[in-house]
Amino acid sequence: MLGAEVDVFYVKSVVQTGSNLLVPTQPIAVIANKIKHKHFQKESKFPLPNTKGASSQPPEPIILGIIKEGYSLQFARRPPRFSGVVPTSVRSKDAHVLRSEVLTLLGKGAIEMVHPAQSESGFYSRYFLVPKRDGGLRPILDLRLLNRALMRRPFKMLNLKQILSHIRPGDWFISLDLKDAYFHIQIAAHHRRFLRFAFEGVAYQYTVLPFGLSLAPRTFTKCMDAAIVPLRQKGIRILNYLDDWLILAQSETELLSHKALLLSHLECLGLRVNLTKSALRPSRQISFLGAIFDSTRSRAMVVPERALAIRQLASSFQIRARHPLKKFQRMLGLMASASPVLELGLLHMRPLQRWLKPRVPPHAWRHGRCRVKVDQACVRALVPWKDPRWMERGVPLGSVCRRKVVTTDASNKGWGALCDGSPAYGL
Repeated sequence: MLGAEVDVFYVKSVVQTGSNLLVPTQPIAVIANKIKHKHFQKESKFPLPNTKGASSQPPEPIILGIIKEGYSLQFARRPPRFSGVVPTSVRSKDAHVLRSEVLTLLGKGAIEMVHPAQSESGFYSRYFLVPKRDGGLRPILDLRLLNRALMRRPFKMLNLKQILSHIRPGDWFISLDLKDAYFHIQIAAHHRRFLRFAFEGVAYQYTVLPFGLSLAPRTFTKCMDAAIVPLRQKGIRILNYLDDWLILAQSETELLSHKALLLSHLECLGLRVNLTKSALRPSRQISFLGAIFDSTRSRAMVVPERALAIRQLASSFQIRARHPLKKFQRMLGLMASASPVLELGLLHMRPLQRWLKPRVPPHAWRHGRCRVKVDQACVRALVPWKDPRWMERGVPLGSVCRRKVVTTDASNKGWGALCDGSPAYGL
């Protein structure tokens, strides 16, 4: 169990969630002052993977504001004006899906009903339904118009390449999945009016961070990074990607001790763990973010399900067939997600990218609506992505221990390269 002072600081100020709301024993301003001046003095042994040394620095002012008042939307220009109540309409046979979603959100305290006298203001977005892989329907709040008015803030999330460099020989792993992750971040009361939707004659507004908001991943990650600083200062190695967290230790005993500290800390914060999706039994092999990490073999590889999906999609491109650009975009997306754990993965992406470039107008990439005819060159570009042995081979764990510098230049008339004093060139 963490010290009582640390518990008060994080538990009762950073996270507020429905019935799990904890009332601080000290004024919020005092707690925020502790965050800024006391709990970030000791330097962490393991800096955050996405910001060098950030774990020893005070949180940004925006994080302190979220703690005290909730998250205020960061507008790049004047907030969108009220243009009328925009109702969500779905087919009558599918209406029960959205009704169930609304009831669930109300039960979790994620949304609240808007009083009729206040409904003629704010900004309304529509819900729509998309098919799930299992055959059901998933409600999605369309926040694209609102997102256009928000700032574009630079932000790097944890990636597979960083995970590879953090794993040590013989490491033990557990992983956990947070339940209703975004719902732990409150929206400031004066900005909830921009997160409204209307369904079956009733207006609702989000009280917590909704999925689909462009700045939600950045906001959530920064809040979680601040919340787990005390654990990192104790030497607990945590790699967090939104609601998916990987915990590493050099021995099974150490990992079990760290797991107990982490779960106790999360319980105090009001963060709930999804036990079904978590792997809390220590192991030297674990599946995380679409890859398998094996510290006994010191290898990382693509999970079998994703490898199969890549091979099947690559095999579906047949000569003379015309496919929508969105299908090629999906292929490129799968390639990019798997390339860090495939030998020369990015290099094997290039042939398909080069083949597509002259065949797709620049404006078409945004919507993916054009169709592209497959030829022999396209099929050749996809050959490596159909090879199961290449995908099963994986890559070694750990930091890069050998580097080669290649200097290149190019123009409309030719190209040239130099590596270890050996030149190469062409037209």
